[in-house]
Formats: sequence, C-alpha cells, structure tokens
Amino acid sequence: MAVASATVNRRSSNELRSTTSALYLANRAGILIDAWFGSKDFGEQLAQLGVSVGADLSEHAVGTNGSGTALATDQPVMVMGPEHYVDRFRAAVCYGAPIRVDHQTIGALTLVSPFEETNPLLLSLVVRMADEISNSIEDQSEIIGVDHDAPPRSPIVDLPPTGSFDQLMGLSPRWRTAVSQARRAAMRSDPVLVTGEPGSGRLSLLQAISSLVNEEQFMVLDCASIPGVGLPAWLEALRSARSAPLSTVVIRHIDLLDARSTAAIVDLITTDRPAATSRLAATCNPIDRAVRRSIGPLLERVGNIEIGVPSLRERATDISTIALGVIERESLDITITPQALDAMAKAEWPGNIRQLKSTLRALGFEAGGRAIGVDDLPADLHPVHGDSRLTALERLERDAILASLRRHHHNKTEAAANLGIARSTLYRKMRAYQIDDGDGIAATGPTKPTPSPGLRPTSWS
Repeated sequence: MAVASATVNRRSSNELRSTTSALYLANRAGILIDAWFGSKDFGEQLAQLGVSVGADLSEHAVGTNGSGTALATDQPVMVMGPEHYVDRFRAAVCYGAPIRVDHQTIGALTLVSPFEETNPLLLSLVVRMADEISNSIEDQSEIIGVDHDAPPRSPIVDLPPTGSFDQLMGLSPRWRTAVSQARRAAMRSDPVLVTGEPGSGRLSLLQAISSLVNEEQFMVLDCASIPGVGLPAWLEALRSARSAPLSTVVIRHIDLLDARSTAAIVDLITTDRPAATSRLAATCNPIDRAVRRSIGPLLERVGNIEIGVPSLRERATDISTIALGVIERESLDITITPQALDAMAKAEWPGNIRQLKSTLRALGFEAGGRAIGVDDLPADLHPVHGDSRLTALERLERDAILASLRRHHHNKTEAAANLGIARSTLYRKMRAYQIDDGDGIAATGPTKPTPSPGLRPTSWS
C-alpha cells in the first residue's frame, strides 16, 4: 500500500511544504506506516505527542482521531480539537478518509494541522487523495498481478515481452535520449538500471529492450512484495528466474530495500551462477544521496548501464502526442479540443503516463463521444489565474472547490453541502480564487481568500 500511495503523497507533500501540516498513512489495524510533513518542526512536535510511524492510532488504543475513527466508521471524518479523546491531541484537527480496494478498507489517510487552522474543505481533499490511492493500488495490481485477499504466492510476475520501441511515443530531447540509451543497452548483456518516477514508463522501456532482442520471457520481482512473501521465498524466486534462458529479470522498486534485503540480494547475484543466465535489470525512483548510500552495493551490480526516464511534466511537448496516441490505440470515443490539450500540456501529472491514460479512459467513459473541453478536465488540470499568489494550503482548498463544483455540475447548493460549508462561504471563496461560477459570471480579483473560522486553543510552538 505504501508503494501505491507514493505518487499521490509525494505530490501532496510537495504542495504542503513549509506549511504546518502532516500526512499519515495507516494500515487497516490503525498502525501508522508512513508520514510526510509540511515542516520538520511540526513533525517533531507531533512525534513528541506520540504520533509517528509505528504508532497505534486505532480507536481501541487512543479513542477518536482521524485515522482510527475513519477506520472504525469506514467513513471520512473530521475530528476537531476537543473531539479527540486523548487530551494531548486536542490542539490539532484531523481529516481522515478510508482507503478501499475491492470494496474492502485496507487503511486510512489522514491530514493533521493545528486546530486554529481548521478548514472543512480539506476533508474533501483528503477523500479525493484516498480515492486516488485506491485507484493507484488497483492499477498496480493489474500490472503486477497482486490479489490483496489471496494467500502469498510466487512473487514472480511473468509479463509478455511485447513492447517495442515503435510504441514509445514522444520526440522531446530527454525522452529521445532515454530511448537511444535503451536501444544501445539492448545490444549488450550488461545489467540495466532504469530510474524515474512511478508511471513514467520504466517497465515499458525495459520491455522494448527485451522485445528488440527477441527474448522469450520478461519477469518482474517487486521488492514491495518481500514483506508479504518473506525474504527467503523472494530470493528463491529470484534464483529461479535468473536460470531461465532468453529472458529479462527485473527487480522492481529497489529503493524500497532495507540493508538486510540488499545484502542478501547482492550475495545471491554475486555467488549464484546458473547455467543459463538471464539479463538482469532493475527500476527505482530517482536516486538521491541517501538512497544511493543505503543500496550502494546493489547499484554496483545492476547499474552498469543507468537510464534516467524523464517525468511527463519534463516532456510537456510530448503530452499531446501521447494523449492522441492513447485515444487511437485504445479506441476511445472522444476528441480533445486544442484548448484542453494545451491545459493538459501545462499540468503537473504527478502520476505521469499512467495518470494520463487513466484520465483519458475516465473522460472517454463520461463524454459519450463528444469533444472534451477544458471544463471537462479534472480540477487539478484546470488552468487557474493568480496561482503564484496562493499558499500551498490555499491551492489545495481551491482544487477541492473546483473538484466539487465539477462533480455536481456547478450546482452550488450541492457543492457547498459536499464540502461542508455554507453556500455564501462557497461564493466568497469562488470570488477569492477567481473561479467562474458556471453561469457566465466571471470572478473578480485576485483577492486573498478569507481564512476559515476556527477556535484558537493551545498554539503549536
């Protein structure tokens, strides 16, 4: 679950940087398994209160709180100040939402901020993020063959080496450099390391290499599956995969490895010499200094050839080509206006190509054959004027308003009810954020939005 949520939470943690806020991911038992902080100081203050990775925030352990109550009720919740059962949490407000996969709740996402900064609109944001995490988990499950309710099985996923370089769309310089490096790598037997953000096309590039040299198998072992199947079983699967001739074995997400697993994999690669050796490859997120230190010995074995795949926002000139190619390849019954394509080219796309494909499929389902304009795009793809003047939390609030208005077809009464605010408050915030009200009345401004009211208990210091 932590792997699947990485894209959503990396984007949100970037947006929350320098704010007094924190994001927590809890498993179904209420144990915190990951966290992101707007500021280091706020994270340290929460840790002093017992809110840190590994803490048990189930209702059974600490009573009402964002994570535990969302899991107990299986509903989005906002727990404000004195509504917390534990006294030490009462200076905070928590917005929690369950994460569901295949109609089962597998965890919860919670945003925490000081009580004096209470803003009901943030609950809508957290719900949307939890939904995106759920979709990301389901998308990944389709790719790597995960069944969340099935007993542990072989971590090897055998994918067809059906990709080709002709299917890798785009002409931007950084992308063409990556493709050119991959073509040269195909002519050698050295291990290949492909780095890049999730959804950017790392596996597609490796499949193209495998297909070019007519390999018969393309096998993927995800390091995220080690806790589920156990390290010995995972290593045995790697040993078995490496003995297959005319094949590529990909070790996926090596940046997730701990020191023990890294050492064990390095030992296997170094000492085990199967009669028929497959091509070895690996993928990981962009490598920072800390990751390079922690998995350095493995990088020395799999990084003989290192290829960096650019994110979609770093190849914005390719977005129109990719979008139109996806529409044609998947026979989607939609057309996209030039204005919408321009807006898509300017968007951030934190989920990269995977997010672009999911967006186009959803638009194809909703549009029913009509042309897609800017107003049909998801809220986070809309161009918004005056964005540079907004704080990170204000941008999140604006995006939540845009998403609710679109969901309710600009019915202000329904959108306000969905957001948990008065209709008059919604109008004030729409004017402040220069959001067209859908009735042809242009917003005036720009003006700074009015802070949401809230009590002021003990401040964070």
